[in-house]
Amino acid sequence: MTSSQQQFIVGTLLGDGCLLQTTKGYCLRLHHGVRQKDYIEWKYQIMKSLVNTPPKLCRNAYYFRTVTNPVFDWYRKVFYKGKTKIIPENIKEILTPLGLAVWIMDDGSKDKGCVRISSHSFNYSEHLRIQKCFKDKFGIKCNIQRAQDKFWLWIRAESMPILQRLVRSHFVPSMLYKLPRNDYSTHLNE
Repeated sequence: MTSSQQQFIVGTLLGDGCLLQTTKGYCLRLHHGVRQKDYIEWKYQIMKSLVNTPPKLCRNAYYFRTVTNPVFDWYRKVFYKGKTKIIPENIKEILTPLGLAVWIMDDGSKDKGCVRISSHSFNYSEHLRIQKCFKDKFGIKCNIQRAQDKFWLWIRAESMPILQRLVRSHFVPSMLYKLPRNDYSTHLNE
C-alpha cells in the first residue's frame, strides 16, 4: 500500500468511509452522491490498485469497494471499538494534511468564513483528542460545538490561512466549495 493510500484511508475513515467485514477479513467501502461523481472518481484513482471494479451508480449514488486485504485489519483495530468508529488514540501520529483534506471533503462545510466538520458520530473525549491533535500537530485552533448529545468541530477563522496552506492542494476542484474563499492568499506563501 502506498503512503498516499495510507493517508487517504485515515481521512476517509474519519469521514464517510467504512470497513466492511468479508468472509476473508475487511474491505473499504466508499459511497457518495451523484453530485460528487468527480470526488468518487478521485478516490477510485487513489485506491485503484486495490479495487476490481470502478465506481457504480446505484440509487442516485456512486460507490465502490476495495478487495479484502490484511492491511485493513490494522485500520479496523485502530478505528473501531466493536462496530463503532472512533478517533484513534494515535491520531496525532497518523493524520496528515492529505488525510485532513479527505476528512473535510467528506464531512466539512464552509460556515461563515470558517470550516465546520460534521463529526457527530464521535464522543466528547474523542473530540478533545482531535482538537489537541489539530493544535499540536498543525497549529489549527478549533472549537467543539454541541447540539444536545452530538458534537462537531468548528475550525476558527484565525486558523484558515494554516488550513488552506495544508489542504488546498489536495482538494478535488469540485469540492472547493467546502472551503471559505481563499482570501488568505498573502499568507499562503509565507
